[in-house]
Amino acid sequence: MQEKLRKTGIDVLGEVPWGSHFCQFYETKKDLLELLVPYFKAGLENNEYCLWIIANPMTIDDALDGLKKNVPHFQKYIERKSIEILPYVGWFMATGKFNAQQVNQAWLRKLDEVLARGYDGLRINGNETWVERNGWDKFMQYEQGLNSIFKNRRIIGLCTYPLSHSDGGMVLDVAHAHEAAIAKRKGRWEILEQPEIKKRKAELQQRGDELEQRVADRTKELAQAVGQLQKEIDERKSAEGKLRQSESLLMEAERLAYVGSWNIDLSNKAVTWSDEVYKIFGVAPTEFDLTLETAIGFTRPADKDFLDGVIEEAVTTHEQFDFYHSIIRPDGEERIIHVHGAVATDEQGNVTRLYGAMQDVTESKKAEDELRLAYQRLSYHVENTPLAVIELDKDLFIKRWSKRAEEIFGWKASEALGKNVYDTDFPIIFKEDMQAVDEINEQLMTGMVNSNQSLNRNYTKDGKVIYNEWYNSVLRDDHGNVITILSLVHDVTERKQSEEEIQEATNRLRDLSAHLQNIREEERTRIAREIHDEFGAQLTVLKLDASWLDKKLISANDAVKQKVKDILGLIDTTGKLVRRISANLRPSLLDQFGLGAAIEWYLEEFKKRSGIKFFFNEPEERLQLEDSVKTGLYSIFQESLTNIAKHSEAKKVWIKLAVKKEELVMSIRDNGKGFDKQLLNKKKTLGILGMKERTIMMNGNYEIDSVPERGTTVTVTIPYKKEET
Repeated sequence: MQEKLRKTGIDVLGEVPWGSHFCQFYETKKDLLELLVPYFKAGLENNEYCLWIIANPMTIDDALDGLKKNVPHFQKYIERKSIEILPYVGWFMATGKFNAQQVNQAWLRKLDEVLARGYDGLRINGNETWVERNGWDKFMQYEQGLNSIFKNRRIIGLCTYPLSHSDGGMVLDVAHAHEAAIAKRKGRWEILEQPEIKKRKAELQQRGDELEQRVADRTKELAQAVGQLQKEIDERKSAEGKLRQSESLLMEAERLAYVGSWNIDLSNKAVTWSDEVYKIFGVAPTEFDLTLETAIGFTRPADKDFLDGVIEEAVTTHEQFDFYHSIIRPDGEERIIHVHGAVATDEQGNVTRLYGAMQDVTESKKAEDELRLAYQRLSYHVENTPLAVIELDKDLFIKRWSKRAEEIFGWKASEALGKNVYDTDFPIIFKEDMQAVDEINEQLMTGMVNSNQSLNRNYTKDGKVIYNEWYNSVLRDDHGNVITILSLVHDVTERKQSEEEIQEATNRLRDLSAHLQNIREEERTRIAREIHDEFGAQLTVLKLDASWLDKKLISANDAVKQKVKDILGLIDTTGKLVRRISANLRPSLLDQFGLGAAIEWYLEEFKKRSGIKFFFNEPEERLQLEDSVKTGLYSIFQESLTNIAKHSEAKKVWIKLAVKKEELVMSIRDNGKGFDKQLLNKKKTLGILGMKERTIMMNGNYEIDSVPERGTTVTVTIPYKKEET
C-alpha cells in the first residue's frame, strides 16, 4: 500500500503515515482531552471513521462535551455516524474477558466496514486504565502485535496510559511497544520516542529516490529483455503446462475454501470469473453472458455509486482495496460478499487490469448482526429493569454498572467500573455486614453454590445506609472456573423501615399487653386474698353464731332446729364456694408450693368437674421460677384444659413438666377428636392467640399440633436456668 501522511491534529507529532501506532502518557482528564479532542477532530475533518474506547476517568459525556465545543458542525458527524464512543467493556471485554485475538479481529472487521462505507480509513483511541498488573505482560504482547497488524492498513492508533498506574518499568514497556510516546513535560507536550515514525518517513523519501533509480534500471532491463525474449518463448510451452496445473490446483483450492477469483481487463472491459464466483452469483457459465455491465448489474442500485468509486480510486491510487458488497441474484435472493482486489500496471505505470478474490459471507454477517442485535436487546433490558444489574469478574472487579445501580448507590458507571467491591475508596459494603458478604462470595467462588440470595446493608456514595436484596448467580467455563458473577439488586430500604416500624409498634403493644396482664394478675391475687380472708372470716363468725343458736334451742320445735341446721349447711357450702373461687382466681398453692402443686390441685378439681382422667409428671426437684413465669405457665395450663373440656371430647389428658438443658418444657396432650390445623388459621381463636402472647412475653415458643381423630398436643418451651445455691 502506497503511504500518504495523515494529519494527527497533535502539533508536537505533526503528520504520520497510515499504520502508525503511538501512545500518550497522561496525569489528568484534562491532559486526555487536550490531545484526544484535536486528534479526533483531525480525523473527522479528513474523512476518517473515529472509534473512541473510553475508560476511567473519562466518561462518554466528557468526550461528547469536548468534541461539541471544539469540532465545528459536530452534529453533522453524529448524524452521519462518523464517530463511535464506547466503554472499554463493550470492546476489550465484549465476551466477558480480554482476548487479544478476538480484539484484533474486531479491529480488522471495523476497518473493513468503514472502508466499505466510503471512509479513507479508521482512527482509534483506547484508554488502558483498566489493564490489571497480573495481565500486564500479556497485554504488552498484544500491543506489540498491533504494530504488525496496523502496518500496511488504513489505521492510525493512539493508546493512552495513566502515569498514576505506571511505574518506571511499565512506562518503558509501553514506550517499547509503540512507534512514538507523547507526554507532558513542564507544561509542554513532547515526543519521548519516535524511531519508528522517523524510520517510516525516511522510507517514504527513500522510495521516491528508489523509484527514479528503478526507471533507469528498467530502461537497461528492457534492452536485456529483448535478448531474452527468444529464450522465454522457448520456455513458454513448458510454463503453460505448469500454469494449467497451477490453475487446476487453484480451482480446487477455491472450491474447498468457497472463495472465487476474478479479473477485469481495462483495455477491452473483459471480465473473467472462476467457477466459484459463478456459484456465488447464482448463474451458470454456459447460460450467462459475462461482461463488465452484466457483472455490475448484480449490484443493488443504492450501491452502484459506491462500487464505481472503489474502482475509480483503485485506478487512481494503484492501492489495494477491500470492501463488503451486497448483490441480488437472478432468483431475487440477496447475498453479502467480501471483495479483495489489487491493480496491475504496465511498464509506464498505467493500470491495465483489476484482479482479486471474493467470498460469500452472508451467513457470517447475519450471525454478526444477530449477535449485535442480541447484545443491544440485552443492554436495553439491563438498563431498563427496575433492578440494578452489577457484573463482577472472577476477582470481584466491576465490569457492568447499570443506570439503576447509579440511582440506588449514587456512583456513576464511570466511577464504579474497574473498582473492586472491597476497594477502600469505593465503600459499598456496610462494615457490620462484611463477614456475611465474605461468606456469600466464598460460596460462589468455591463452587459451593451457583446462586444465592441475601439481604445486606450497603453504603451509598453520600454515606447513607440502605437495605438491598442481592440475587447472585455465577457463570463458569467448562472447567468450573469462574467467568463472571451477575448480581441483581433490589432496594428494599422503605420496606425494611416499614417492617421495623411495625415491629416496634408490635413490641410496644406487647409490652402494654404484658403490663395489663400483670395488673390483671395482681388484681386477681388481691381479690382472691380478700375473698379468702374477708369472706372466710365473716363466714366463720356466722358459723359460730349459728352453732351457738343450735345449742341454745334445746326446747325449740323441730322445724326451728332444722332451719338452724340448714343455715349451718349453707354456711359450709358457701365457705367451700369462697375457697374455690379464690383458688381459681389465684391458687395460694402457686405462691406457697410452686407450679407443680398448683397444677396437681387444679387437675383434681378438673377431674371432679369433667370426669377426664389425668396423668401428671414433673421434675423431682421443685422448679425455681419467677412469679410472672409461674403465673404465665399456669394460665396457659388452665386455658388448655378449658379448651379440652369444651371441645375435645377426650377421655384422658397427659401433662408433663421437664427440664431439658437450659429449657423448661410443658406439654399438654389429650386423646380427643383433634382438628384440622389449616382451619385454625381461619377462626378467631383468641384463646390460642393469648397463650402465644403469654409465651412470647416469657421469651419462649408455643406450638400446637393436632390431627383429626388423633388428639391434640400443646407444647410450651421457655428458657430456664436453675439458680445456684
